[in-house]
Amino acid sequence: MEKYSKEKFDWIIARPDIKIVCLDYFDTIVHRKIHENNIKRLWAARLSERLLAKGRDISSQQLFEARKKLKDMREKFAISNGKQHIAL
Repeated sequence: MEKYSKEKFDWIIARPDIKIVCLDYFDTIVHRKIHENNIKRLWAARLSERLLAKGRDISSQQLFEARKKLKDMREKFAISNGKQHIAL
């Protein structure tokens, strides 16, 4: 995975043709003290609540498992294409 310096970020952000810049928040910008699965379960619970409020009944466990499946598929795709990592 490519490492970025502050200068490279400044260059990217200054480009008028780039409208959105996405970063991997955890372990890139901040360090977490809890296991990453706890964060993913919290995300799934909150998303499940929001979806239910809009009439979509999807459990937090279903969301958590779907995310894990997507991550596994992404990793297999990356390996089969000679890459270490493919960001979503």
